[in-house]
Amino acid sequence: MPNEPNQPISFEAPTLEELEHLLDGYSFEAFIAKGGMGAVYLANQTSLDRPVAIKILPREFSADAQFVASFETEAKLMARLNHPNLIGIYDFGNIDGMLYLIMEFVKGKSLHHSSHGKAIIQEKAAEIIHDVCRGLAHAHEAGILHRDIKPANILLGKGAKPKIGDFGLARPTGTAETGIIYGTPGYAAPEVVNSPDSVDERTDIFAVGVMFYELLTGSLPAAGPYTPVTDFVDADPRFDNILRKAIHPKQNMRYRSADSLADDIADILKDLKQDTAPQGKKLMVGTAQVATLQTARVATHQTARVAIPKASSTPATPLATHAVGSATTANSTPPASTAPPIKPNYTLMRNIVIILLLLGALYFALDYADRKQKRIQKEEQALAAKEKAKKDKIKKEREEHCDHQVIPALR
Repeated sequence: MPNEPNQPISFEAPTLEELEHLLDGYSFEAFIAKGGMGAVYLANQTSLDRPVAIKILPREFSADAQFVASFETEAKLMARLNHPNLIGIYDFGNIDGMLYLIMEFVKGKSLHHSSHGKAIIQEKAAEIIHDVCRGLAHAHEAGILHRDIKPANILLGKGAKPKIGDFGLARPTGTAETGIIYGTPGYAAPEVVNSPDSVDERTDIFAVGVMFYELLTGSLPAAGPYTPVTDFVDADPRFDNILRKAIHPKQNMRYRSADSLADDIADILKDLKQDTAPQGKKLMVGTAQVATLQTARVATHQTARVAIPKASSTPATPLATHAVGSATTANSTPPASTAPPIKPNYTLMRNIVIILLLLGALYFALDYADRKQKRIQKEEQALAAKEKAKKDKIKKEREEHCDHQVIPALR
């Protein structure tokens, strides 16, 4: 029986030469990473001549029949997913007492590796989360929950396009939780601990919201009342409205679907792209670690899955994905969450200046219109007086002419 998931497994990864003889049809080319839940290799599928990532699990897992059955069920569930923002699953099996999983190879690094402790330009952060939401919505439509969304499980491919991996904690929608409850502190929604049987799509949405907050500020949100991202960085204030809803402690106050969250982000992105100049390929706001603002933050980030104990039972199946050039271990010490320094709210200042300029322009427009109206009225009055004077002159001339003609006739 495998060790408890929160305890590291002593795993000696097989060599490339050993795997060459164990798995036919694949040419093993490089070792990618090793963690407490297995090792990942780069290989070439000779029949299709395509690169793949192959994950090998420790032998301890294959010794548990219930674990093996769960592994097979979840591998089949993941193979049903087909979306550009999800890592594809090609095959699974057992070689020499070791379970393996064959996956799409993504040439890139994890979002955690690329952005941890850094604030991302708001447009790029929004684009990443928007794509993650679309991929997650596809999984939800197939009846699959992820249950461990976090930057370490998002791989960035070509053009920084995200792909969700590590559906190792995935399970069909509506399946009740039993035994140990999995999650990552800081990303796990309150119901994961308080009411595990109520975990649903909104639980994944909570984790996406936390990840969005982290990308914008470089830090996980603090425990307690919501702190706007605009208190830390220059960002569109509408993102705060989205985040308040996405990471609301109450499930029924959150977005009902990942597509709804993606739609709201898309609306803001459309406005931002119209209002701002292109940012090119720049991704980070800065490369230095963001300074600590609140030392009392209780949320921490872990690069590997941890278990939140509830009761002792058989754990859910862990099927961790790959991250090129980054080894992730289950017993790594989590770095403390940090908060970015407070910055002036340039967005508010900019909006105030715009409003003042608009008010000034409106005042001058009204004043100009008023002066123009008065000038027109004065011209009309002068014209009317001139016409009246002309008519009076004609009338007088006619009266004098008539008097001159009538008087002599009476003599």
